[in-house]
Amino acid sequence: MRPIGIGSTRLWQVLYVNNLLFFSVALSSCGPSVFAASVPANIPITAKSGSVTIKITNSEVKGAIAHVVETHETVTLDRNTLVVSACSPGQHISVWAPGYYIYTFECSGISPIEYPVSLEAVDSTDNPNYTWMDADIRTDPTRNCASCHSGQSLDSAEYLEWNKDGHSKAFVDPFFWTMYLGTDVNRNA
Repeated sequence: MRPIGIGSTRLWQVLYVNNLLFFSVALSSCGPSVFAASVPANIPITAKSGSVTIKITNSEVKGAIAHVVETHETVTLDRNTLVVSACSPGQHISVWAPGYYIYTFECSGISPIEYPVSLEAVDSTDNPNYTWMDADIRTDPTRNCASCHSGQSLDSAEYLEWNKDGHSKAFVDPFFWTMYLGTDVNRNA
């Protein structure tokens, strides 16, 4: 039988298990018990409860989504109708569907109310009249990519993903900026 001490296998096993236990407890206590990304279940809202109804006038639109900008409220199309809880004057609602441009309008603050919305199909060729907007919310709080695509639901984390890659920082690096303009860093052609 081996004596208990520095060379003992049993001592090292006990120390190993104690370290595992200590670190697992320490690490599990570092994070919140409820994650911020968890969203409460949607409570069904009816048009009679003082809500805002968005009626999609394009019968061919399938799978439209409405989002009350600057809130966590997002709803999906049901029989060409989207219903969100009442919004305040000055708030905006964005409506979009695959293959259609995003349509954003300002709430009147009156409820119940129905907004008829006709979504415009995306051109199959380039559209020279398309108005580009900044992706970052700091540039314009109402017209930006981040307000709708920042991960408020599992299907809308595009902005967060894009913001981590090199595409979002292309014009921060002088190499890409000069390559785009066809100049050197001194703006010589």
